[in-house]
Amino acid sequence: MLNNHDREILFETERRLLRASSDPGAAGFPGATTGPDLALDLALARWENEGGRWIPRVAAGADTDSGGSGSPKMPRPRVRVGRVYDARTAEDGTRVLVDRLWPRGLTKNRADLDEWCKQIAPSAALRRWYGHDPTRFAEFGRRYRSELADPERAAALQHLRELAQQRPMALLTATREVESSEAAVLVDLLVAGSTTD
Repeated sequence: MLNNHDREILFETERRLLRASSDPGAAGFPGATTGPDLALDLALARWENEGGRWIPRVAAGADTDSGGSGSPKMPRPRVRVGRVYDARTAEDGTRVLVDRLWPRGLTKNRADLDEWCKQIAPSAALRRWYGHDPTRFAEFGRRYRSELADPERAAALQHLRELAQQRPMALLTATREVESSEAAVLVDLLVAGSTTD
């Protein structure tokens, strides 16, 4: 899994390559037909981290996903993870804190949240067992998905699914390693549209 520094380098490299490809006279890219706006949009699409996976957007700008042959295209939720300490960005959409405890040293004004969905957080016992040990993340994800079958958590997950269908959403956590947090597990569930099984 890429860390933030590696992602930034990848984004910058792709942005430069795509910008060069938009210039028909650029060395190594003769006859390129894409415009600079499309090139930058593609680079930004590549930069968007959807739960630890790089998912390109369609050219129109809205993700779509067909459920199989003959089924209508449904909008794919645009959900990302982030730190609650970070300032709001244009890509955030609805900002939802998914931690059970309020982040230390953060005021409600500075958090700039639309919602605090503490009902969906993992149990205290699971959080203590996990301890943000990256070697336990896969097992943590499995156990957390099992906990999401609990009626209160299942209702909270359904609420997040409904929010994600309306507009982009950022699931926020106080942890430093957002890619190995409960928010990352939730993004996988929301983007894939999978169940808690």
